[in-house]
Amino acid sequence: MLRSDPTDLAVLEIPAKYVTKVAKFGNSEKIKAGNQRLLSGTPLD
Repeated sequence: MLRSDPTDLAVLEIPAKYVTKVAKFGNSEKIKAGNQRLLSGTPLD
């Protein structure tokens, strides 16, 4: 973990007509050292 201070994440509901870009999900088996990645989930799972 690079940051030790807590961060917040907000999840918003946005009408589809205002969405111009969406995130793409990738294959975790193809990640290599040095690749950028974003993880999500609950820490207690």
